[in-house]
Amino acid sequence: MLHLPKRAKWLEKHKNELEAVDITLHPPGKDRLKQILKISGKKITDLLNKSGEQYRSLNMKKRSKLSAKTNYWIFFQKNGRLINGL
Repeated sequence: MLHLPKRAKWLEKHKNELEAVDITLHPPGKDRLKQILKISGKKITDLLNKSGEQYRSLNMKKRSKLSAKTNYWIFFQKNGRLINGL
């Protein structure tokens, strides 16, 4: 049985089609991520999976403190494990 988060169950209940995509294998592009941020009203740093192994191994906490202009898009496109489910 496929485990679906509450959001996905709501979408299915209201007759919206879902397409499951493994973002660890196929990370979304910059345009798609920008669209998600616009719809959700979140900041780019809210996309970071701060509890993940990749976040720690890439030292993302230090990178974000060093520069407010850290280019997260590059990291997200190369490593889907950095993306947090909003």
